[in-house]
Amino acid sequence: MPFLDDDKHQKTLELLAEAVDYLNRLPHVPATRDLSARLQAHLDEPSQMLVARRRPELHGGIFSAAGLPLLEVAVVDEVARIQYPQDLRTPDWLQASAEVRKLLAAGPVSVPLKARTGEKAE
Repeated sequence: MPFLDDDKHQKTLELLAEAVDYLNRLPHVPATRDLSARLQAHLDEPSQMLVARRRPELHGGIFSAAGLPLLEVAVVDEVARIQYPQDLRTPDWLQASAEVRKLLAAGPVSVPLKARTGEKAE
């Protein structure tokens, strides 16, 4: 999965947090204290906090052998949402439900998830 700019930013913030932790364990001399305080102030800025708390929105699905969507899976803020596709009509829903039950009866089903990078899934 390619890294998004926010992912790179998150990794940089994590590295800075490690650096602050390390600096705080060194002997307390003015230069070390000053650098540690400046780095911590940068990490405490509201815009940095938003990126640090950001979780990618992951999406995937279970598809029939013909490639038709049977279930949609989304993981947002560590919560999984599993649902039938919204555009399924009643007869299709009944068939999708039967296919999903058959798949699950055979054992666990792996659902590959991808980060959603735009407003619509690809």
